[in-house]
Amino acid sequence: MRYFQLFMLFCSVVLSGGVVLELAAEQKEDSFNSLLCENIMMPSVLPAYWHTYVQLLKTGLAVRAEWYAVSDSDVVSRFAHSENMISGIQLYFPEGDVDNMAPLVLWVVHGTWANASSEYYDNGSTTFQDILQFAAEMARRKMRPIEVVSYSWSGANSHPARRDAGGRLRMLAESFYSSLCGYGPLWGFGHSHGVNVMLVASQETSFEGIVSLGAPVVELLYAPLHVNKLYHFYSLNDPWQFAGAMDNRSFKRLVSSPGVRSYSGNHSLCSVSNFRVMLDGLEPGHMSLKFLIPFIWRIIDEREGHYQYHSHFNVNVSRALYQAGQSVQLSIREKIAVTDLIAVVSEQESAAVVIDRLKEEIEYSQKQENIFMWGYRGKKMSARSAWWKKIVANWIELDTVISDRYELFMPGAFKKYSLLHEENI
Repeated sequence: MRYFQLFMLFCSVVLSGGVVLELAAEQKEDSFNSLLCENIMMPSVLPAYWHTYVQLLKTGLAVRAEWYAVSDSDVVSRFAHSENMISGIQLYFPEGDVDNMAPLVLWVVHGTWANASSEYYDNGSTTFQDILQFAAEMARRKMRPIEVVSYSWSGANSHPARRDAGGRLRMLAESFYSSLCGYGPLWGFGHSHGVNVMLVASQETSFEGIVSLGAPVVELLYAPLHVNKLYHFYSLNDPWQFAGAMDNRSFKRLVSSPGVRSYSGNHSLCSVSNFRVMLDGLEPGHMSLKFLIPFIWRIIDEREGHYQYHSHFNVNVSRALYQAGQSVQLSIREKIAVTDLIAVVSEQESAAVVIDRLKEEIEYSQKQENIFMWGYRGKKMSARSAWWKKIVANWIELDTVISDRYELFMPGAFKKYSLLHEENI
């Protein structure tokens, strides 16, 4: 009995010692994190909500690498009479080393008729959560804090509405998000005509990069003038992108305009990457392009890691292989033009170096094609879906949109969204 009591006493001492060590380790980690947060010195000219957020980090009431939602009262206080253009603001401070305390800014802009939707600012939205993950990864890669600003505009389907919205966005960017206000580079993330709103703003405001999902391409009106990098994702199974690029609704214009899918590379200040998208071997519709968001950084890594001279690609995302790290296949859709190749040889590198690099790119592209064919029963990445598959897919998607936004399609509510009541270009 005595030996048993001694044994139990020994176990209790060991266990209590383990608890003490665990608590000590936790306290050490907390103190280390507190020390890291104590060293955070944000630019003094940043708005008050950034300093509030940093103070919460220092006191342990907020955590790095977790999103902090700015309150509505703080938004109203900062933007005064412009608060109706801001649907929400989120702040993020990444873990690890931070090279620059001036926050990046990611503008999130909805498309046509989506002004009544909370999809691009509500934390309960899957789409917005995916955008926040994209922004968090950007912050980690750039080693800077980031501010995500959800921008709201009328959503009307007309060029004057987009022009006005782009002008207001430019005004906000220049008045509240310039380097004089303590901020770093601007980025944009948009769906459909929301991208064109940002491109209007880019006529006079510089963007480090813009991610485009299904933007109707009208470069005469919406050219990426002051955009360093444009990543444009589109689907051949997207009639809304095609129709949205028409400045009048005649059948002749609808069938005779070839350049509404992708951007040209004729922009000296902008590096354009066009991606024709497939999800699990099938071309998505206009709304389904948003399922691509969790994979965008992988696609960008593939593009920048393996292709220097080509800029127009086929991309397939295999969502079932996401965890295996084989989720993205990226192949060349359009080979570099001879004139562009000559310019590269004359301005940058010798002909031998360029030819070797082009050979590597073409060989890698063929390997990606082979992987896709092996996974999808011999189907080619460049192949287009059958016409009946497009009709079925878009009918299902349209039914989903109508179900989600049923009130917009009631006789009284739909009147203000009708194309018949919008001003033509």
